[in-house]
Amino acid sequence: MVFPFFIYKFMYHIHMLTLIGWGCILYGIIVCSARSGSRFYMFWLICGLCILFGQNYFRYPMIYIPLIAFLSLFLIIEIRILYCFLKKLDQPVDAMIILGAQVHSYGPCRSLAYRLDAAKAYWDLHPDVLCVVSGGQGQNEPDTEASIMKQYLVEKGMDEKKILVEDQSTNTVENLTFSKKLLPNVDSVAVVTSNFHVYRSVRIAKKAGYKRVEGLAARSSYLYLVTNMVREFFAIIKDKLCGNI
Repeated sequence: MVFPFFIYKFMYHIHMLTLIGWGCILYGIIVCSARSGSRFYMFWLICGLCILFGQNYFRYPMIYIPLIAFLSLFLIIEIRILYCFLKKLDQPVDAMIILGAQVHSYGPCRSLAYRLDAAKAYWDLHPDVLCVVSGGQGQNEPDTEASIMKQYLVEKGMDEKKILVEDQSTNTVENLTFSKKLLPNVDSVAVVTSNFHVYRSVRIAKKAGYKRVEGLAARSSYLYLVTNMVREFFAIIKDKLCGNI
């Protein structure tokens, strides 16, 4: 009876891995359909194919040593991301820095609109706060992210005199480095970005030399939250190795 039990256990194990593999591929297709400009959907497709064609290797105990080590590191970082994801900005700051994202001819993308709305809501409560809109122009964008962000905020009722424009940056490190030059006498800032992106952004801001940094988390799409959280893990590892955090 022992032998059939192990056969059943192994077949159940393989069946679950097959479901996980196809689930990864399906999710990759869904992420790809969003056409966000990111190629991270390839991670899910490759991951799914590796699981489907390499699931027999999971029979060997040695594979679990690096897998457990990787998953432990992944879990630690994701918990930190989630902590900043949920943390509320409950202290006043001198300035906000809104990190850019993709813009279109009709205005900011959904995730950027969420960031701008979060910043506007905070400014309504603290109208003396300066606001830096930060983002250059990508190859597939009609204008700089910063200019469209400023236009969006002004149309929403924000005082144009309170908005500073940084329109040269192309990534988060440049966003925060270049914005600092516009805020030479500011002691505290809030980095306004998507909830999954707050942890890394705050770490980069601290490395850039800001005296006190807080995070202001904007909502994001729940459908793509998993891929964004996983992508952040690899982005944090990369920034750590590059000395950005």
